[in-house]
Amino acid sequence: MAANAPLTEVIDHCASSPCKHEGTCTSGSSTFSCQCAHGYKGNMCEDIDHCACSPCTNNGTCTSGPTTFSCQCADGFIGDTCRDTDHCASSPCKHNGTCSSGPTTFSCQCADGFIGDTCGDIDHCASSPCNHNGTCTSGPTTFSCQCADGFIGDTCRDTDHCASSPCKYNGTCTSGPTTFSCQCADSFIGDTCEGTDHCASSPCKHNGTCTSGPTTFSCQCVDGFIGDTCGGQTTLPKSFKCKEVSI
Repeated sequence: MAANAPLTEVIDHCASSPCKHEGTCTSGSSTFSCQCAHGYKGNMCEDIDHCACSPCTNNGTCTSGPTTFSCQCADGFIGDTCRDTDHCASSPCKHNGTCSSGPTTFSCQCADGFIGDTCGDIDHCASSPCNHNGTCTSGPTTFSCQCADGFIGDTCRDTDHCASSPCKYNGTCTSGPTTFSCQCADSFIGDTCEGTDHCASSPCKHNGTCTSGPTTFSCQCVDGFIGDTCGGQTTLPKSFKCKEVSI
């Protein structure tokens, strides 16, 4: 008769109740495994499962961390819980513009050289063409400059010699390369329209030429007329006869 085989001792690895938070322990040949209760995870159900309540909406993938969760959102959704629509999903910002999705729409931060809601337009102001602190506005094909006081020109490069309003009495000033000129209003003359135009009323009759002076006018009469206003005639009357002179 054969000798009896030695008995193998069966160890209960669940005897110490290693599964926390009411986890169900199953003892194996060399260790144990835990079936965690809802809301817990880990080898011994020691960690809170922050994904237990499925916080990630719209098919987002949840990852539980030590203190909270994070969501990997499906295409077309963003936000901590993937609740918001990703208005940047269609890549609306052109020319490497950076898209930011808002509650109802998106906004673009354009790369240098581009402007517009979707960065589709060339920024003609990118080279700062407006001199002397002029304000540049980019248009469809070019730019325009709003010049600072004292400057004029397409790029605000020229000095505005009319900035001091040198033309008096509503005269119209035109700035040139080095100085200004005035188009005087009626009744005024002079480089800055400071003088009264005494010829404004056309006082010289019979096509006389009027010259305005500081306080009055003078007339240069045409042949046949004399007087301060060229109102007198120098031609002898037809009825006038010269007396015969005896020699």
